[in-house]
Amino acid sequence: MGQVPQVSNAVRRLEGSSFVVVQVSGPRGSTTFDFGLALREALRHSPGNPMEFDDTQWYLAIEHGQVCELICSKLFPGMVLLVTIDDVSEIFRSGKRELITNTYRWLSLLAMKARDLPIVVLLALDSDVIDPQSGPAARLTADYQVDALSLESLRRIADQALFRKNPIQRSELQALYREALRLLPNFKWSEQEFIEMYPVHPVVLDVSPSMCQFCESFSLFGFMNAAAGRALGRRPPGRSGRPRGMQAR
Repeated sequence: MGQVPQVSNAVRRLEGSSFVVVQVSGPRGSTTFDFGLALREALRHSPGNPMEFDDTQWYLAIEHGQVCELICSKLFPGMVLLVTIDDVSEIFRSGKRELITNTYRWLSLLAMKARDLPIVVLLALDSDVIDPQSGPAARLTADYQVDALSLESLRRIADQALFRKNPIQRSELQALYREALRLLPNFKWSEQEFIEMYPVHPVVLDVSPSMCQFCESFSLFGFMNAAAGRALGRRPPGRSGRPRGMQAR
């Protein structure tokens, strides 16, 4: 982890904590979008940790600037809220002032609250959107630490944030990798790639740039989070198919 400073910055606060993953996606071609509603919906569908808020609670908290405090009140002690946000670059390119302002206010609020509350925000934006000279969202760089992430860095984030494993589980995955090589001698991915991406196939990361380019609705972390739950629920014949104690986050 020390060799990839971007990953260290992103997940340092997750060490030793349990966390709730919330995936917020942008409008994906829709002409209307409200970040607050999208966040509320994402919380309601958080895998394994759904959070429900009635209208009075939610809108009163927004009015008083306490929505993050309201969300964190649902967390058990020691838990961290991990909010991943993507597909919002097009919002800042849209030229729609009200939409841009609403989204910017929410992103700034999350960044500010994350300084004091158990919240970590991973925001994915295209580089042109935050270009210091012409980027319509350049001012967000004052609120967020900017890191250009390689595929290797994304894999490390998946390993250390979405698919965390203890040493015993990693040892079992080494044995599973050797078995996979025995059955599939042309399997081209390394043991490290296999273990870090488990239970998702390593090819997912390789094809993600093309998927993002040709499929507007594709979200890498959203896909991995959903796919992990399905993969860990299957039991191949003859073995459990998962390291003991491992669960989808």
